[in-house]
Amino acid sequence: MKMPRVQCPACGRNVAAMPVGVGQWKAARHDHPGMQRDATGALVSCSASLRAVEADRLLHQLPLPGTDASAEPAPEPLPGF
Repeated sequence: MKMPRVQCPACGRNVAAMPVGVGQWKAARHDHPGMQRDATGALVSCSASLRAVEADRLLHQLPLPGTDASAEPAPEPLPGF
């Protein structure tokens, strides 16, 4: 599943935005650039991982390298009742 992206307010990385409810999003868990482990060797997440994100801050989906984003077919509309 493709997820929209959001720019992390703490580290500036573009990370996936996960839906958590109707119109509600959270930044995916991600590592802070340049710091993967603390002094004890434990992994360190960015302080903004899993933070709520406003829907108006969502960015477009980044295309995968080597793919043509315009070649993806549009979804079929759902039939009426």
